[in-house]
Amino acid sequence: MSLSVKSPRSLRCLWRGWRGLSSQGGVMNVFDRSMKRRQKQWASSLLDSDKYDYLRDEVGSRLADRVYDVSRTFPLALDVGCGKSHIAEHLSKDIVERLFLTDISDSSLRNRKKCEMPTQCVLADEEFLPFKENTFDLALSSLSLHWINDLPGALRQIHQVLKPDGVFIGAMVGGETLYELRCSLQLAELEREGGFAPHISPYTAVTDLGNLLGRAGFNMLTVDIDEVQVHYPGMLEVMRDLQGMGESNCAWNRKSLLHRDTILAAAAIYKEMYGNEDGSVPATFQILYMIGWKPHESQVCCIFIGQAWKPQPIAFLQKWNCSEILTLPSCDKFTGKTSKKGFGECLVCRSVKNKQISDRPPEVLGQEESLNQLGICFTSTNMITHEYCISRLYFLQKLL
Repeated sequence: MSLSVKSPRSLRCLWRGWRGLSSQGGVMNVFDRSMKRRQKQWASSLLDSDKYDYLRDEVGSRLADRVYDVSRTFPLALDVGCGKSHIAEHLSKDIVERLFLTDISDSSLRNRKKCEMPTQCVLADEEFLPFKENTFDLALSSLSLHWINDLPGALRQIHQVLKPDGVFIGAMVGGETLYELRCSLQLAELEREGGFAPHISPYTAVTDLGNLLGRAGFNMLTVDIDEVQVHYPGMLEVMRDLQGMGESNCAWNRKSLLHRDTILAAAAIYKEMYGNEDGSVPATFQILYMIGWKPHESQVCCIFIGQAWKPQPIAFLQKWNCSEILTLPSCDKFTGKTSKKGFGECLVCRSVKNKQISDRPPEVLGQEESLNQLGICFTSTNMITHEYCISRLYFLQKLL
């Protein structure tokens, strides 16, 4: 089989595509990490780089609020992919006594923002954390994990460096981020060039995040979604600010060049489909917040026994299946059938079986708050097992 290459540009595209299909240790290399480092180096070295920090500062502030919600002091904390320390500036030394900052870009570390607590900077890739096991009481990460090739491996490393009963609090962009820009570029390329290439990097779906955290070993999981919508004069300003944030596409299969007429067509489509009455256009950033705890024997969870939620230690739950622990009421409120005395199963398992999982908690809870507010994370139904329900979904610290 022969392959002809017409130009050096075609050769570069072929090489980039081959690198994107390569893997190490079974991990698909979707992103060019060296390119991402160069993008962050360039963005953080701009004289006016602070004016592009609005999204990171906002998410960092919201992430810090979640740290304050945990009623404890953390002697030693780690910020993975800190950028210019967008979380640390919102934290008090009364909460975090000492903070390690890690990032792939030394320019970002040099230009970090001031904070109250003592900090130590470590130049390190998020995929390879150079710390011993059981070191930190708290691990943080804001808007950096979506550029990781091996996200399950990175979460496992974060889990390893945490002490038992340590907590990981993170934020990353979700799959619906910049859907306006993605759709406009695709339509413009289909019209002008007869096909389209990916210009927005692939992001993690919220339905996968809980399962990834569980596989990494975390429990008492909480996953919630937030949206930040920013308004710009036009599509070109959206792309300029993404470049200033260091958030340009770095996927191996990215298209290196956009034709001028395609860009103009995309800008017109963007304004026509999504434009506001005042002439501005919105850009939506879907933010996924996650909280996971490293297991410890002192932790407790809530399970449904009889007619009420009752706290039980983890050591008790590890000895039994949920069907042997949870005793249901005499009448099954999902099916209306009477259950056998002494038999029970996890509410999540039962919901999956009866195909009644929704965005509301089970009726037996008697509450109207959303599942995310209760701290319950439902993953895709085909991934839920009895063991997963016990060890992951029903460690509801907020209900204690």
